[in-house]
Amino acid sequence: MRVRKVAILGASGLVAQRFQQRLANHPWFDIGAIYGSSRTAGKKLAELPWHLSEPRPNLPEIKIRSLDSVISGVDDFEIVFSALPSEVAREVEKPLAEAGIFVFSNASTHRMDDDVPLVIADLNPHHLLTLTNRTSDGFVACSTNCTIVPA
Repeated sequence: MRVRKVAILGASGLVAQRFQQRLANHPWFDIGAIYGSSRTAGKKLAELPWHLSEPRPNLPEIKIRSLDSVISGVDDFEIVFSALPSEVAREVEKPLAEAGIFVFSNASTHRMDDDVPLVIADLNPHHLLTLTNRTSDGFVACSTNCTIVPA
């Protein structure tokens, strides 16, 4: 399987740090960029406080890019894992999908959109199949994040 370049939207929050931890040594993905707010942009990832109980992944040289530049950076990645707050995700995720990027979001912003599957990996992974016959190259798919779903 080909290793795919990914970007993480969000740098210092719990969900963003979980993405960093899970993707850092994943055999299918290479973290090409991490985007953050104006508060974190320009800093090295290692300079930010780590909030998880598990060890910080070894990504000391990654410099956080400004979220304002994410659309112009689409040549650097093909998949985005978004840990953005909903109000920020609303402005960024759909334009990324329109630029051909596969966006996996934890924000609530697009969860009720008709063209966005809500995926619970252990329950309905087949919902991703709704993305196969699309007219555009990119898409947004959402997780349920912290919601409780009866099984």
